Amino acid sequence: MNVTVNELALVCALCPALADAGVPASLVIAVPGLQDAEKASEVPEVDPRAVAELRKMITELERYDRVILKTRTTWEAIQDSGMKLQFDAEQEIGIHRPNKLYSIVLRDDGRRTKFFFDRSTLSYLNVTDNEYVQLPVPPTINEMLDYVLEKFDVPAPPMLDFLYGDMETSFLSGLQSAWYVGESTIRGKRCHHLAFSHEDVDFQIWIPTTGQALPVKYTITWKNEPHMPWFVARFTEWSTAPSFAKDAFSFVKPNGATKIDPPRPTGESD
Repeated sequence: MNVTVNELALVCALCPALADAGVPASLVIAVPGLQDAEKASEVPEVDPRAVAELRKMITELERYDRVILKTRTTWEAIQDSGMKLQFDAEQEIGIHRPNKLYSIVLRDDGRRTKFFFDRSTLSYLNVTDNEYVQLPVPPTINEMLDYVLEKFDVPAPPMLDFLYGDMETSFLSGLQSAWYVGESTIRGKRCHHLAFSHEDVDFQIWIPTTGQALPVKYTITWKNEPHMPWFVARFTEWSTAPSFAKDAFSFVKPNGATKIDPPRPTGESD
């Protein structure tokens, strides 16, 4: 079996939505607390407070070379008929900058996948089917992600901005509007509710008003895609000083696992 482009997107994107939906995962912008629809027209093009609060989160995250984050995600998969289906997953991501990364995903249908990047090799393991694929890639997280997205022409995945070392550029480059929506409570934490718009995507993020500025919830919408499917990640745990095992980022071939062919880069023929 050959790995499809969308499966590779899953590998590098660390998000199972792409494999199911066949289109970028995304999210619907909610506007809680509005008294009437007219308030939507009062949103400033770029609210300095929204940008300032987002930059606090970026500064907080960029302090740490080692991070483990856990999420519960929900995404929509648009069917050919236009019907929307929802799927869930639990995910753990380990980051050791600048050159190590892993992801473990357990989907609601029971399928389990693992992803490992250790300096020069990208490895993806489909635990359920006991199949794996490996690719030679550039030696840093940023370079690896750029390489895979460019060479295989895959769409930018929802959680990508949290993986890059330069989050200022990832989140704010091409920003068209920013809105400080207000304060809200997410799982008992009082948060700043922020909304941002780019040419092709909108995203919202909830950041605690006190303590570490580590996000609690994140949503994104590919607004130019048919039916505007959405994606939401609820951050259930952050560890900013983890002790990784020596082999945490290393792929170990399971007994009986089948190696499958990786996709060819876009434009490359046999």
